[in-house]
Amino acid sequence: MRYEEFLEQVKVRIKKKIGKEVRICIYPVIKNNSIVLDGLSILQDGENISPAIYLNAFYREYTSGESLEHIIDKILCCYESGRKLHKIDTSFYTDFEKVRGKLVCRLINFEKNEKLLKEIPYHRFLNLAVVYYYLMDESEIGSATILVHNDHLKTWGVSADELKEIAVENTPKLLPWDFLSMSEMIHAMLVSEKKERKKDAGDCLRENMLEGLEELQPQLPLYILSNKEKNYGAVCMIYDRILESIADKLQDDYYILPSSVHECMIIPVCMDNDEEGLLEMVREINETQVEPEEILADSIYRYYRWQRLLRVVR
Repeated sequence: MRYEEFLEQVKVRIKKKIGKEVRICIYPVIKNNSIVLDGLSILQDGENISPAIYLNAFYREYTSGESLEHIIDKILCCYESGRKLHKIDTSFYTDFEKVRGKLVCRLINFEKNEKLLKEIPYHRFLNLAVVYYYLMDESEIGSATILVHNDHLKTWGVSADELKEIAVENTPKLLPWDFLSMSEMIHAMLVSEKKERKKDAGDCLRENMLEGLEELQPQLPLYILSNKEKNYGAVCMIYDRILESIADKLQDDYYILPSSVHECMIIPVCMDNDEEGLLEMVREINETQVEPEEILADSIYRYYRWQRLLRVVR
């Protein structure tokens, strides 16, 4: 079955399962790095908001042998888990005083998002761009966000500079930074494994692997920089005071390797790392470990401790 036929079958079968009083829409969504995905929304009477369910990955499951009926059940499960049983009042978003306290920053790639950046306020940061989002209250809609567009600024009567100042101040307050050594992160994963998962052969193998990596940490002085939510935490690298704190802790210059939009790896310069090798590491991670829409950059950065300066080095 071709992709277009798959989309049509999804609509038909979901409507048949839910009933006639439902609106089903499939629409293109431009994600980070200009990745276009097909989103599905399901709206029943009295609802004005629905979780966006992206169908591209479900089609890959279908072409890999998953039955269409099983895929439909999984889509409906996603819908039910994210569905709101009441209307959401979106009029608050026209009042800047009601949104200013929840505006935050994110980092994205500049070149890969040139089309998107024509429609939204941003400021350059090295070879990246800082953009702005509104954090929805979890009590209302979960952890959803709203990307700020140029039209929003016109409605609010706010300049891009004012938006930047507010969001830059809000971000570390609402999403505090987190800096862990690899051993600390692996230890936390081990504790979580032991508490939350039942032991089977696969779990034991994973736990043994994590314990082996934990023992290797003295040979691998690698650190992870993100925020407490582990969501778009790479934005921490725009904050001078965070970079300075890391330099003071390490007592050295260091490289920043953007492993995704959500986190960065930190490696002290004292390890005499080959910059070309570090760049290859980032590229390999982006090619094999990160979803295309979550890639930040095929670059490495160096923080110079005494100059208090961050630069692109490759």
